[in-house]
Amino acid sequence: MAPTLIANLPLDQAITLNYDELFEIASNDAGHKCAVIPGDENSEASRWLLKMHGQVSDASTIVLTRSDYLGFDANRNVLAALVKASLVTKRLVFIGFGLGDDHFHQILHDVREVSPESISRRAIALTLKDDSLEQKAWKNKITLQPMSPPGTDTATAGRVLELFLDYLLMLSTDSREYLLDPAFDSQLTAPERRLKELVSAIHELNHDSDDPTVTAAAAAIGRFGAGN
Repeated sequence: MAPTLIANLPLDQAITLNYDELFEIASNDAGHKCAVIPGDENSEASRWLLKMHGQVSDASTIVLTRSDYLGFDANRNVLAALVKASLVTKRLVFIGFGLGDDHFHQILHDVREVSPESISRRAIALTLKDDSLEQKAWKNKITLQPMSPPGTDTATAGRVLELFLDYLLMLSTDSREYLLDPAFDSQLTAPERRLKELVSAIHELNHDSDDPTVTAAAAAIGRFGAGN
């Protein structure tokens, strides 16, 4: 579920070490065309995804073997530069990333040489469990936010992370299209049920009338869902 939840967040860029295409597929399904770097340009894209270690659809781009790692800097300085710029200028949230990649460590080192304090203020990593050694290792480098206390099993911690992403997605959208979706009927509050009746009545009136005022009213409440 994580790629789907992340792809629905209101973001304009993402960076991954994964080879799979789950984020791109979920992003396109959510109505956000995604341009993959490196890859073909997409003039309709509203966001971009940087795949530092390549993608499964193009074996020549994959960084996997030791020789691939050794040749990374020579071939992908531009990609590393994008990551460095993001670390300095953007607020980054690391999700499902173990922070153990050698390339990332080199990039982090280079950025800290230029701007020692910027990363700790701008970057946060959502870790599965609280780990005192990790907290000490990354102190004043990246803020770690554990999803679960020490001793939590991995499956439970992963589920908590998904719940958090779902909650974050809810807070970051102003869409209320669930109101007219039958799948959410059992979750509606009493005021929402009353509002659903009113919104449905306006949509029904719009279907039965060609009055421009009614049409304008139906358009204004469009974010509450389309009438059937």
